[in-house]
Amino acid sequence: MPRPAGWEPSVDVGRLAVALGERDVAAALEAADRLRAAAGTPAGDADAATAVEHLVRAIAANRTALLSLRPIAPELKRAVKNPWRTHGVAVDHAAVLAGLPPETTCARRACR
Repeated sequence: MPRPAGWEPSVDVGRLAVALGERDVAAALEAADRLRAAAGTPAGDADAATAVEHLVRAIAANRTALLSLRPIAPELKRAVKNPWRTHGVAVDHAAVLAGLPPETTCARRACR
């Protein structure tokens, strides 16, 4: 989307980017509401387009982080491809335990 001459992102675009980075849902929603209210003007539309770019990057980062967990939750491969999925995925508890460093685990009888 073309940006208007002299356009600079609004404070709300910055707030959205920070909220997404900090995974602060309430702050992200607040910034998104303000951005949505400003849409319809050239600057507001440019802000909205920039906000979408930030959201897409946040989704991609989340997807990347989740895919690294496939060994302990094999369903993640399919779940990540379906953004409308609302139920959880099964976690292989044995795989989680097997992935822990040996110094952090002990046999049940030996732990005190």
